Amino acid sequence: RGSIYIGMASLADCPTVQGQLIQMDQVTGHIQHVFNVVPDDCQGGGIWTSPTIDEQTGKVYVSTGNPDPCWTSEPYASSLLELRASDLALIDSWQVPPSEWVIDSDFGSSPTLFTAQLGGVSRPLVGVAHKNGTYYAFLRDDIASGPIWRAAIAQGGSCPDCGDGSISTAAWDGTHLYVAGGRTTINGAPCYGSVRALNPTTG
Repeated sequence: RGSIYIGMASLADCPTVQGQLIQMDQVTGHIQHVFNVVPDDCQGGGIWTSPTIDEQTGKVYVSTGNPDPCWTSEPYASSLLELRASDLALIDSWQVPPSEWVIDSDFGSSPTLFTAQLGGVSRPLVGVAHKNGTYYAFLRDDIASGPIWRAAIAQGGSCPDCGDGSISTAAWDGTHLYVAGGRTTINGAPCYGSVRALNPTTG
């Protein structure tokens, strides 16, 4: 509807900056709204992925990068956020639990919209892979309640270019969810990477 959405991050956290999602007018480039992932005077939560727009509901889903030490908590870093596309108002969020963090704990893949049959009813879901090697799936209208399923797709770690975790965005063909990741084990054999077709209902 006439806007472009772009994330703000720095090259390899060198140095880290305040993560932001920026909404711009597609004709003029004028900044319409800005969502700050972390408070002013803080760093972290960089958005180095592409946001995903649900055109039917007018919502934007975006994944964020690692937190940084700050004077306050950073509950939207290493998180999945749901924002209103018209003005970037925060609707809902979920942060990866610290027990599931890795060093340099980022989401490096974009959220993917898909559907699944839950209790015999088709429900809209959103999923995203983390550098910890886990793919998380959520009900789009209840992200804060946490994932309805998790799928281990790779060995987690801080270096995805070395084969840790996943920074690959999933693909949805209307039936299967295709998810890629780094080092893993398939049928007892170690592999440098894989692509899996997941059941959208169970992972």
